[in-house]
Amino acid sequence: MSSVVNSGIRVVKCSVQVCLVFLSADINDSRSPRRLTSHSLQSNQPPGMLIATIDQSRDSSLIISLRASLDNSSDSISITQYHSDFESITGQTPRHALLLSSSESSRNPFFHQACVYVSEQDELYITSDLLQSTSSSRLPVILISKVQLRRNDIGTVESVEWQKLRPPSSMQMPAGGAGYKQGILFCSQGNLNAGTGGLYYMPIGRPPEPVVTHFFGRDFNSPQDVVVANDGAIWFIDSFYGFEHEIRSRPAMPCQILRYEPDTGQLRVMAEDVERPRGLALSPDETTLYITDSSVVHNIGDKGPTRYRLSLSLSLFKIQSYY
Repeated sequence: MSSVVNSGIRVVKCSVQVCLVFLSADINDSRSPRRLTSHSLQSNQPPGMLIATIDQSRDSSLIISLRASLDNSSDSISITQYHSDFESITGQTPRHALLLSSSESSRNPFFHQACVYVSEQDELYITSDLLQSTSSSRLPVILISKVQLRRNDIGTVESVEWQKLRPPSSMQMPAGGAGYKQGILFCSQGNLNAGTGGLYYMPIGRPPEPVVTHFFGRDFNSPQDVVVANDGAIWFIDSFYGFEHEIRSRPAMPCQILRYEPDTGQLRVMAEDVERPRGLALSPDETTLYITDSSVVHNIGDKGPTRYRLSLSLSLFKIQSYY
């Protein structure tokens, strides 16, 4: 158990072990899980695909797990309900459909992070994983996919239009994102050049604007994921991901969870006892911050090429305000 205290906010941490779980405010419900829906995939389906639920679209306050098994032994994706109240969000018979896939073309991992839905335009924005550059002397590239949903008269998605966008030069290597004001707040990992990286607000149809680009004069390591609280505060992860993938210089700071207040310009470290943070989310009442940590990797290969299974450590940070 550990805590960090910063100007009226206390963050208390405890950890549990999970495997690919996206969760909620209540992790103590004892009722048996129920599989909601599953989707069969081709045995050679790559990770470069986008699957979307096409039912009610509201924020989840309950625990679900999303398991994507893309090896030959179990080619399926399933969504499992861990709390009966989840039906109030999805309905009793939710459906999902494969919107896009690169399995028959490039097989590139185009759908990797962000996945921000902009309701006004009925569009999704997703960032890719690192893609090989056409020049061997250049760093890998990351593209932003813009997916326009096309619906019929009753609101069912019938088709999509997919555009691959190159990020503006001021917003290098975008990663996670969140809806923000009239657009999207992106994490920019930066590149090997000093003075790059940070958080950028990209209004729809306009160039990105810097929000916070350094920690008291020091470059961020590699911002990975971000959430925006109801009070306007921005919580984000600064990790070693960019350095480990050779797109970023050696880190000058530890991996950290930070909180930025746009109105005052206050930037504070809320936690730094995390090893490899990758994703974060706030509970619906915003009293708990959930952080996934990908520091544990297990070798599961017994012959042939080495294979690994990634286990996520899930940290729960209780947020206590005492203004």
